Amino acid sequence: MAHFYFHIRREETLFEDRRGGEFPDVEAVWVWAESDARAMIREGQISGPVEAWWTEICDTTGGLVATLPFVGVLN
Repeated sequence: MAHFYFHIRREETLFEDRRGGEFPDVEAVWVWAESDARAMIREGQISGPVEAWWTEICDTTGGLVATLPFVGVLN
């Protein structure tokens, strides 16, 4: 299991994830990030255009593993 952080960004503002979570692989990390982004949109936790929001997935060294634009999870 590896530890990852899911920082939420809206344009130039960063909402830092200080807890993160343990995941067995990068695929599980991606699935969780997509689910979290969908929930934030559905629950009205974001303001302004969805195109301005994304998740920055980082490892324990702070290295960027992946970026997930919220607009990419809309069906």
